[in-house]
Amino acid sequence: MFKRLLIPLDGSRLAETAIPAAIFVAQKAGSSMVLLHIIEKDAPQSVHGERHLTSTEEAKSYLAEIAKRWIPESIKTDLHVHDLATENVARGIADHLLELHQDTVVMNAHGHGGLRDILFGNIAQQVVALGTMPVLLVRPGDGSFSCHKILLPHDGVPEHDPSLQYGMELARLANAELKLVMVIPTTSTLKGAEAAVGQMLPRSTRAMLELAMQEGIEHLRKDAEELRSKGLQVDFEVLRGDPTTRIIQISEQFSADVIVLGTHGKSGAKAFWEGSVTARVAAAKSKSSLLLVPVAKNAS
Repeated sequence: MFKRLLIPLDGSRLAETAIPAAIFVAQKAGSSMVLLHIIEKDAPQSVHGERHLTSTEEAKSYLAEIAKRWIPESIKTDLHVHDLATENVARGIADHLLELHQDTVVMNAHGHGGLRDILFGNIAQQVVALGTMPVLLVRPGDGSFSCHKILLPHDGVPEHDPSLQYGMELARLANAELKLVMVIPTTSTLKGAEAAVGQMLPRSTRAMLELAMQEGIEHLRKDAEELRSKGLQVDFEVLRGDPTTRIIQISEQFSADVIVLGTHGKSGAKAFWEGSVTARVAAAKSKSSLLLVPVAKNAS
């Protein structure tokens, strides 16, 4: 985990704000990294208000300058420009994860915003959906990165355990405080078929949700004990309400630097309209970076 980092850069200062996070992880984990630029077909003249890199030589020069200016000599760093112009930058990034044998993407969470992100997902969200490796999405900020507190929402589903493993490893590397959280809906925050059942059988539904809460407390208690036995600083909490709302609230209360979430590989409209917690947390205006870990697509 976190041994070979891929950092996609489009030439903008906004994209470069992911570099401190990549350096942080590389120094903690002893990682190597690849700085990647993909030549975009019919690229716009500017990206985020800055001139777009449209030629191979220009991109190579840019990556070399970034490596010299940003990356410590102790970190093994390669430069790669995909010079065959592509229409799908996200697919290109995901493909290069496999081609270059990288195990983690580190990139800025910026996108075009608004309706386009809801309908199609921004490039960062598409990379998550297309890939099979974790993506560390760094929120735009002041160019610094810290990882003192990690929030790890968990639902107790065994297939989602990869997110627990990645969160544990990041906490170990950073010597960070780890908080496990589980959110159990209330009858008023159930959605879809579960909401319909709740309306027809309110008393039974309330009893089942209360049982789920007790089981959640026991589940997180065991997970916390196991992680503490490995030397980690761990706390846990089971909350009630809408999962997205409560995760965002607890991340602010906890001052989480990173939120670790499992993802089923959905982005854009599909994730938005299906009520994906990960997609909605990613879209929220939060200061926390996100470590998104792919899980089995049939897990529920």
